[in-house]
Amino acid sequence: MNLGEKFGWRRLSRQLLVVTRWIRVFRDRVAVPGGELTYTWIDHPGSVFVVPLLRNGSVVLIRSYRYTLEEECWEVPAGALHDRNGRSLEEVARAEMLEEAGASGGDLQSLGHYWCANGLLRLKTHYFLAHGVELGPRAPENGESVSTVLTLPLAEAAAWARDGRISDGESAFAILLAESACAKRMP
Repeated sequence: MNLGEKFGWRRLSRQLLVVTRWIRVFRDRVAVPGGELTYTWIDHPGSVFVVPLLRNGSVVLIRSYRYTLEEECWEVPAGALHDRNGRSLEEVARAEMLEEAGASGGDLQSLGHYWCANGLLRLKTHYFLAHGVELGPRAPENGESVSTVLTLPLAEAAAWARDGRISDGESAFAILLAESACAKRMP
């Protein structure tokens, strides 16, 4: 018995609606206690979010255009795992830092993984903190539209995460995780 069956959920059918480079969209017909329902959900290959921290303790943020919102958002470097090609999560995190912010080097610390929007998506997001990075030229991928690279003290970036100036939820969460990890490292 799978976990869903324990709670009275049993898949009756599954239809694959959309397949793209980044996602697959499914529509399941499910028997649940009290009847049936249609559950449409998205399968995503996962993502990495990395908080680059300079030697002086400043966080590197990017201002990125987001087509779905038709606006720019303050974010940390991040990327989907659809083109992982055998690379480790750490290698993907380092590539995203370089591509989006021009940040390289440093020591990567895992901040854990969390499920994003788990009522709609199957998307595991892996979070990293990169201690002691250096800034240099960016190496953007096709489709990336970063207008600004900004450095802020970690405390200020965390304040931005709390007050909504960093409106991308996963980036805000990444910064708060980084703030907590740095506080634990302090003597």
